[in-house]
Amino acid sequence: MARLNEDALALRARVEAAVLAEVSRVGGAAFSRATVVKPFLTEGGKQATLYRWIDQILASGAPEQHLARVVEMAAVDRVAKEASPGAGVAAEVRSKLPATVKIEHIATSGVVPVIDRLNTCLAASEQLMAHARNDEGKVRNARLLLAASEHLRRCIDTAARITDTLMRADKVERYHACLIEEIAAESPSTAERILLRISRLTAAWGNG
Repeated sequence: MARLNEDALALRARVEAAVLAEVSRVGGAAFSRATVVKPFLTEGGKQATLYRWIDQILASGAPEQHLARVVEMAAVDRVAKEASPGAGVAAEVRSKLPATVKIEHIATSGVVPVIDRLNTCLAASEQLMAHARNDEGKVRNARLLLAASEHLRRCIDTAARITDTLMRADKVERYHACLIEEIAAESPSTAERILLRISRLTAAWGNG
């Protein structure tokens, strides 16, 4: 292999720093050589050379060693700063997990107070069904009664779907709580590694 001059050595060092930074940001599985190469092409770097350097850096094991150092340094720093590092990591993990749906989210969704409007629709159905009968309870307007009954059925169906969504969200919330409890019980370095992985997943899903 030809010996690199000072400028090439400096460029390769910058490429290695960019590789390590990108691996730290997205992890090994999502790492993209093209993402790292692109900025250096505008500086006159040769694409084939840049790709060869990246492959060499990846094969050297440097990214894995770098990630291990990042995790260990984060754990040491947290232990030094926080009385309960496990709880600190758990709190960060909770903040990065997708928010579950709660009744207040549905009730105030958009500009329309959904639950209030649904209750209004239910009340209207009941009123129309009552209006479709005479004082003795006998049907006096079958078409109105059937239309109001169908409207009531659709309102009940909507309410049932909302209830199902909330019940499933509650299960997810309890599942999250169990995961967070387990993470808090792990060693600082393991907890930091889990946090790093979850942070990447959250960023990936958010960009998807």
